[in-house]
Amino acid sequence: MRYLLSLDAAALDRTGNVECRSLQILAGMIGDRRPDSALFEPSWHHIYAILGWTNLTPLKAEPLHYPATAPERSELARAIFAVVDDAASRAAFAADRDGYAAGFELDADERAALVTLDRDALRERFAINPMLLYQLESRVKSA
Repeated sequence: MRYLLSLDAAALDRTGNVECRSLQILAGMIGDRRPDSALFEPSWHHIYAILGWTNLTPLKAEPLHYPATAPERSELARAIFAVVDDAASRAAFAADRDGYAAGFELDADERAALVTLDRDALRERFAINPMLLYQLESRVKSA
């Protein structure tokens, strides 16, 4: 099912498989599970397929690869994103990390993790998106 979801509109159009869109919708609804039965009926220019899912026991929830930022961490994420996105914020952070962090409503642990760029705490404890942390680190190094 993940493979079906990887096909974009251009790929479907290019290969003549626009009918696959309905399977993509189905894959989004039932999750990544194999069909319990399948029937393929070839014709002179198409292959018709019937797939059946009879066991719809809920799937075990997998942890998100990039979890959403918790609402209580939005101020921390805002402080990080400003450094990533805004040259003036980046300069302020480079000049005085403590002063920069004081401009946001952060608790003491969040402030300490930001000021020291404690990647493990920011990622694991405060669940900041790893890609945002990567961008933060690359911007701070280049500043």
